[in-house]
Amino acid sequence: FSHSKSTEPIKVSEDFATVVERSLHFSQITDGAFDPTLEPLLDLWGFGSGGKGLQVPTDAEIAQAKAKTGWRKIKVIQPDHLQKSDPDVSLALGAIAKGYGVDAVGRILDANGCRNWFVEIGGEVVVKGLNPDGVPWKVGIQYPTTNPLDERVHGVLHMTHGAVATSGNYRNFNDVDGTLYTHILDPCTGRTVLAKASSVSVYASNCMDADGIATALFVMGPEKGIEWVEQQPGIETMFLVCEDNGEIVEKSSSGFVEATGCKLNDR
Repeated sequence: FSHSKSTEPIKVSEDFATVVERSLHFSQITDGAFDPTLEPLLDLWGFGSGGKGLQVPTDAEIAQAKAKTGWRKIKVIQPDHLQKSDPDVSLALGAIAKGYGVDAVGRILDANGCRNWFVEIGGEVVVKGLNPDGVPWKVGIQYPTTNPLDERVHGVLHMTHGAVATSGNYRNFNDVDGTLYTHILDPCTGRTVLAKASSVSVYASNCMDADGIATALFVMGPEKGIEWVEQQPGIETMFLVCEDNGEIVEKSSSGFVEATGCKLNDR
């Protein structure tokens, strides 16, 4: 679909159509903070599959790539067709497809009668029931640091159901003269998000939603993001924000601690 220049409906798998449809839903309800069509910009910044490594593009290059993006240029024709209105538009579903995969494994476990399970792929998690010790599953929220050998956790969630996904700027980034250019792009500007937030974790009933929303909230930032979450039923979030003095502070939605059983290491 991404490589095709056709603007006619293209048959895809029902799973693929489901992920794209949910992506477009998040694009709509977040006013474009989530956009599944950023592949040209990701490549330009060196984060996409077709990228050429570290580079900080010019304004003209960003404008040229941004013209090939736009979630409104994609339409899902249920159950298994996609259509693009611009032949140059393409899909990059890395911000949501992993969560869908976690949910898919969970559905297999449910279908086979499993009552207690924990599924994790690349840091995205969905759980059900209790762990082998008969207590809620423990899900660590990593301390946000650019040191890949630092395995500290900032806090632990104690969960018997639901999913949690985290987006951050401390693992996949390019450092240019002390500035961290993260792999998370702002669809509005076409630029990487230079945010104070180091990470954002999202709790939801399923991991596909948690995964996609985490990316959107990182783009929004703590203030706007938490305000948005407070209007969404069944969604909670916690931002870890790096202050000017280097201290990491938490900014959470009103129901995050209750929904996740969150316990911070210093509390």
